[in-house]
Amino acid sequence: MKLKYFLLTLVLAVVLHIPAAEAQNLSTITYGTEESNIPNPERGFYRHTETSTANYSNLNETTLRNYRAEGFTLILRLFYLNDFVETDISEAYLSAMQRDFNAMRAAGVKGVIRFAYTKKSSAPYGDARPERVLAHIDQLSAVLKRNSDVIAVVQAGFVGAWGEWYYTDHFSEILGNPTAEDWENRRALVYALLEALPENRAVQLRTPDIKFKVTGSTDALTEEEAFGGSAEARLGHHNDCFLASANDIGTYTNNMEAEKAFLEQETRYLPMGGETCGVSVPLSECPNALEQMERFHWSYLNIGYHRDVLRSWEDGGCMPEVENKLGYRYRFAKSQLQQSSKPGGEVRLSVKMLNEGWANPYNPRLVEVILREKTSGKVYVLPVAEDPRRWSLSDTIHLELTAGLPANIAEGTYDMFLNLPDPEPALYANPDYSIRLANQEVWEPATGYNALQHELVVSRDANVPSYTGSNFFFSRPQVQEYAQISTNGLADDWNAVEPLVEEAGQAAESLRVFNDRDSLYFLISGTSLHNSYQLFIDADQTAATGYRAWQWVANGADYLVENGLLYQYDGADGAWGWRLVEPVSVEQNESVIEIGISKSYFSNIQLGPEISLAFVNDPAGEGQSSYLPLQNQPFIAYRLLLDLPATPLATSSGNTVLVYWGLEEHQVYRTLQRAADGEEFQTIAVLDPGIFYYTDAGLEQNVSYRYRYFAGTANGTSLSTYTPAVEITTRPRPVYYSFSVDGAVEEWEGVAPLATAYSGERTHTIRLFAGPENLYLLLEGAVPDDYAIYLDTDNDSASGLENELWTGAGYDYQIRNDSLFTAQADDWVFVEKVSSEASNGFYELSVPLSLLENLEQNTTLKVGAVVTPLSGEQVFLPFESAAPAVFVRILPAQAPANVMVSNSESMPGSQLIVEWQRCDQCLGYVVERSVGNTDNFEVVAEKSALTFAYYDSDVEMGTTYYYRVYTFNEAGPSLYSEVVSASPEATLGLEDAVFPGVYVFPNPAVNTLRLHLAGNSPAAVRLQWTDLQGRVLPLQPEGLYEQGLRYNLSGLRPGLYLLKISDHTTARYIKVLKE
Repeated sequence: MKLKYFLLTLVLAVVLHIPAAEAQNLSTITYGTEESNIPNPERGFYRHTETSTANYSNLNETTLRNYRAEGFTLILRLFYLNDFVETDISEAYLSAMQRDFNAMRAAGVKGVIRFAYTKKSSAPYGDARPERVLAHIDQLSAVLKRNSDVIAVVQAGFVGAWGEWYYTDHFSEILGNPTAEDWENRRALVYALLEALPENRAVQLRTPDIKFKVTGSTDALTEEEAFGGSAEARLGHHNDCFLASANDIGTYTNNMEAEKAFLEQETRYLPMGGETCGVSVPLSECPNALEQMERFHWSYLNIGYHRDVLRSWEDGGCMPEVENKLGYRYRFAKSQLQQSSKPGGEVRLSVKMLNEGWANPYNPRLVEVILREKTSGKVYVLPVAEDPRRWSLSDTIHLELTAGLPANIAEGTYDMFLNLPDPEPALYANPDYSIRLANQEVWEPATGYNALQHELVVSRDANVPSYTGSNFFFSRPQVQEYAQISTNGLADDWNAVEPLVEEAGQAAESLRVFNDRDSLYFLISGTSLHNSYQLFIDADQTAATGYRAWQWVANGADYLVENGLLYQYDGADGAWGWRLVEPVSVEQNESVIEIGISKSYFSNIQLGPEISLAFVNDPAGEGQSSYLPLQNQPFIAYRLLLDLPATPLATSSGNTVLVYWGLEEHQVYRTLQRAADGEEFQTIAVLDPGIFYYTDAGLEQNVSYRYRYFAGTANGTSLSTYTPAVEITTRPRPVYYSFSVDGAVEEWEGVAPLATAYSGERTHTIRLFAGPENLYLLLEGAVPDDYAIYLDTDNDSASGLENELWTGAGYDYQIRNDSLFTAQADDWVFVEKVSSEASNGFYELSVPLSLLENLEQNTTLKVGAVVTPLSGEQVFLPFESAAPAVFVRILPAQAPANVMVSNSESMPGSQLIVEWQRCDQCLGYVVERSVGNTDNFEVVAEKSALTFAYYDSDVEMGTTYYYRVYTFNEAGPSLYSEVVSASPEATLGLEDAVFPGVYVFPNPAVNTLRLHLAGNSPAAVRLQWTDLQGRVLPLQPEGLYEQGLRYNLSGLRPGLYLLKISDHTTARYIKVLKE
C-alpha cells in the first residue's frame, strides 16, 4: 500500500510538471463522506402540482420553501388549458404563470413543466386541434424563455388526457394508432416546443418510439452529438408507467430490447424521469428497480405516485439508495493543493471526485475554484473549462489545473473552495441552485461553496515560479452603495466607498476611487499630507505602453495627475515625457487630497473597463515620501463602475407592486432587491437586458416596500452601484378603474409600460389601456413639446404606412399633438382632435375606439412613439430601429346572456333566483335590483366568475322585483343585461307537478350527477339535455344506481343547463347548475 501511494505521488509530480523539490509545496487532503440525502438542484423526488383555467391556483412561496426544507428541489407543474381549447390563452392566465415562476425562483426550486387540456379518458376527450396547440405554444414561448432559468425540463404534453399523448380527439384518427398525418402534427408540435425554449433546455418525450417517429432516426445520441443544440440532442425521455409491467404499460413496443438499448445510451446525455404507476411483482421491487434506474440514468421521480410501489421500496430497504442516487451525487475523494504562492505566481491543484449517482446534470453547470481571503473576505474566481454533463459515470473525475494569481492580489491567507453554480445570471449567486458535494464539513450554505479544506498562503516571499499563461484568478467586484461625490475637500460623501488600498504608518494611508457617468474621482486620506503629489493612471492596462514608473513594477502609465494638472504620456520607450491635457478639480488639506476628472479628458487613450493606479505623496522626498501601493509592487487595479442606470419607479396595485425603469441602449443585467419595513434588502430577481419592469406579486397590503437594483455585465465583472431606492406602500385597489382624461393618474397603477427610455436623467414611458369605449394613452417623463404616436391597429404590416423608426408594422393611425390622423395612400389625413391633459410630468390622452375603424375585435396593436420634451432631445419609445412595442388588448366583457329569474322551488313565496349564462373574458358579475319599478336599481350582489346564480331572500309576496346584471374585467364593466322581473307569489319557474318526486343531486354538480326517478322506469321516459340557447347536448347516462341514472358532467363547461324528462303526454324541465 505504501508503494502504491509513493508511485501515485511520483505520477502526480510528473503530470503536474512539478520538480521534486517543489512537490513538497503540496498538501494532500482526504474527505469524509456524507451519507444522507442532499437536496441538489434538478434531481431527486419531485412534488406534483397542477392548476387549471377555471380556478387558477397559484404556487405558494411558503409551501415551496417547505418542500425544499423537506428535501425536494423539483416540482412538476402541470398547466391545464381546458378553457382555451378554442381560444387564445388569456393574458390573466399567462400572468398567473409568471407569478408561479417567480414563486419557484424565490423558493429555490425548479420545475418539470407540462401542458394539457383535459383529464378525460372517455371520448370526446377534450384536447385542442393541432393548429390551436401551435398557436398556444407560440403564445407560451415568451414566458417559457423568460423563465427558463427555473425550468429543469419541459415534457411534450398538450396531446390527450394529462398530456400523455394517448386519449386524444385530434392527434390520432384511430386511438393508439396515429396515421402519417397524425405524426406530422405531432412532429410539428415537438419542433414548435423546441423553438419556444432556449437551446440549452430539453423536451422530454413519453416513449422511445415517439422519438423514432419525430426525428426519423433510430440511432442513439453519441457523445460527440450530445449538447450540440440539434433536435436529437434536446429530446429526452420520461416514463410515467415505470416498472408497471414487462413493457411498462405500452412505454415499449414489440421492439423492446432495441428500444431499451437506445434509451440506455441516450440517457447518458439526456434527462430521464417520470413516475411509477402500479405494483408489478417482482419488476417493481427493489432489486429490479435499482438495476433499471441505474441502467437508464434516472434523475427524478414522483414522490406521490404510485404509493404502493414507493411503500414496497421502503419495506424492501432501498428507498435511501433511491433518494441518494437519483441524478448526480458528487463527492471529493482526494486533493493535492499548493500550500503557498505569490502575487503573479502560479497555483497548481489536483482534485479527484466521484459521482455516486445514476446520472450527470442534464443542464449547463459552471465549475469554479474560489479563493477567499480570510480577513477581508475578498473573493477571487478561477473558471474551470469543465462540463459536468460530460463527466464520467463510472470512473474517477480528475480536475488538474495550473493557474495564475493576479499581480495585485493582496498578501494573506486564502480559503480554497470548489463552486458548481447555475450559469443563469438570475441564479448564479443563489446557493439554493449550487451543487453541494456529498462530503462532511465542506458545504457553506451562505455561498453554495464546497470547501476544499485547504488554505493558500499568498506572500511575496513564496518560492514559486511566476505564471506565464492566460488562466488567471480574477476578482469578482462587490456592489457599492450609491454615492454622489463632489470635490469639496470634506470627504463626507465617500463613506459608502471602500478603500482600494490601505497602508498604515505613512502620510498617505488610503486611496479610494469612484466614478459616475461623467467623472472619475480619487480620494487620498492620511495625516500631514504634503502639497506635492503624483497620481499615475494606466488606462489600457498594458505595461508595454506609457511611462514605466520606477517606483513600482510592471506598469505603463498613460496619464499623470500632478499638482492639479492632467497630463497624457508623450514620451518614448517608457521614459519620462508628458503633455498637458487640462486642469482638474482638486481640493486638498493635510488630511485629504480629493481629485475629480471629467471622463471626456481621457479621449486619446480611452479608459478601459479596468484601469490601474499608483500614487506618491511628496515625490521629491522633501519630507518623507509615501506610496500607494508600496514601492516595488504592481499598480493597484480599479474596475470602473458601469454608468448609474435609471432610478427605479414603482406603483402599487393591491398586493402587487410594479417596479419599472428607463432603458438605455447599452445592454445590462439588473439585479433587483426588495426590503420590507425595517428589513434588509434581499435579491428577488436578476433580469435580462431589455426588460424594463418587474411585477412583484403576493405582497402584504398596507406595507411599505423599498426597491433598488444594480446593473451588471453578463459575466458579472463590471457592475454599477446600487441605485437610490424607491419606496411604495401597497394598498387595495378596485378590480377595474373608470379611466378618464383628467390629469390624475391613479387609475394607471398596475398598468405596465409598453416601452421605456432613460434620457435627460429621466425615465420616459408609454402606457396604453383599452376600455370599453376608449383607448387611453399615458406618456410619462416630461410634458412633451412635440410628440407623435403610431398605431398599427389591425396588426397587418401590409396595410397602413411604414415607419423607418420601427419596422415590421403598417401604421394605420397617428396621434400627433392632440390630433388623430389616419393613413390614406401615402399620407396622413386628419380625423379629429383627441382629449388630452398634462400634469406633473404625465401626459394623458384618449381616443374613441369608434374612430379606429379597423380595430374591431383585434387584441394586438403595435405601437411606437417619438417624444420631444421642452429640453429638446428626442426620446424614442421603443429605441430607434427596434421592433415596435406590442400592446395586448383585453376585450371588453360581454353582457350576461340568458338572464332569468324564477321562484325558488323550495321557498317560492320568499326567495327569487336570478340566473345567467357564463361569459368569456369576465372576472365577475354584479347584480342590481329595483323594487316595484325600473327606476331605482341598486347593487345587491357581487359574484365571482365561477358563480352563475344569485338567491334573493330579501323579498315580499305581492311585490315585483326587477333585476339586471352586468359583468366586468380589467377593461371595465360591460353593458347591462335585459331587465327581468318576478314576484314571489307567482310561480314563474318550472313545474314539478308532473313526475313528482323526481329530482337530481347534487345540484349544483361538479362532475357526477344522479337523477332520482322515483319509481319511473328509465325505459318509459325520454331524457334530453339542452343549454339555455336550446341546443341539444349529446349527453347520455353513464350508468344506473339503485333508484335512477348517473351522468358524467365533466365534459360540460360550467353554466346552467336544462334536463327535460317526458313521456308521450307530459314533460318537466329540471335546472342543473354545473360548476
